[in-house]
Amino acid sequence: SLDADGNVSIGTFTTGHFSRDNLVISEDNASVGLSLLSATGGTTILGLGDDVNNLAAAIVYTVSLNRMLFRINGNQIAMQLNSDLSVQAEHDMKVLENLTVGGDLGLSASGVNTIWSTFLSVKDQIYPGNTAPAAASTLIVFANSRTEWYTMQFDKDVVERAQCVPVVLPPDYDGRALTVEVWWTGRVSAVPGDTVKWRIDTMAHGDGDDLGLTTGQTNVILTDTFQGTADELHRISGTVTPGNRGADDDAISFQIRRVVSDTYTHDAHLIGLRISY
Repeated sequence: SLDADGNVSIGTFTTGHFSRDNLVISEDNASVGLSLLSATGGTTILGLGDDVNNLAAAIVYTVSLNRMLFRINGNQIAMQLNSDLSVQAEHDMKVLENLTVGGDLGLSASGVNTIWSTFLSVKDQIYPGNTAPAAASTLIVFANSRTEWYTMQFDKDVVERAQCVPVVLPPDYDGRALTVEVWWTGRVSAVPGDTVKWRIDTMAHGDGDDLGLTTGQTNVILTDTFQGTADELHRISGTVTPGNRGADDDAISFQIRRVVSDTYTHDAHLIGLRISY
């Protein structure tokens, strides 16, 4: 039936089995409330008291062109997609029950989107290299005697290196750049604005790769600003794509050194590296 403005209030709609027209139900002639393609395999809307199908209420919208099948049966909802689904929500979206994904699940979010992270400590995972080694790590007891961390000293004017244990990338790693974050401190107060530069070299190794490979190495140089006060925690990060290859399950070699062109004139104490993507 139609009201005075020509809007449908209740009724049955038939567009024809081979019709190519859309069936559109609008609210107050303004916004579209329901738009159904008629020539895609059929559309059924069942109301209350559907005893034949034993449903209290149901909507069955079938798209036969390999696009989507969506059903609501009582309290259960089933959705099958043969192509991409794009969902935009103005508010929070929650899954109240289990979510089962039959294939790969790719998620993205604005801002930082970290799905894997590991921390390498100078106590156990970072050690002086054989070539121009940094000093071995020592335990530092800070003023409150509650923070006791191992640090590794890097001189100002001498190139010194430290080597990290191999970092094995998780099976779902997709080759993107890794985020490397250096944790360090300075034990001597100095002029605020002095810089400390760290260089991190990377190389990826897979099964059968030459561990002595001399080409393909990549690096990133991170410049941090000393705040002026001793024993403050400094964290500086950047991105680097592992050299040579960089696939899932590869072992990544990280080597770190201090760049002598920085301006902080005292030892920089390395605490550790955080690797993430």
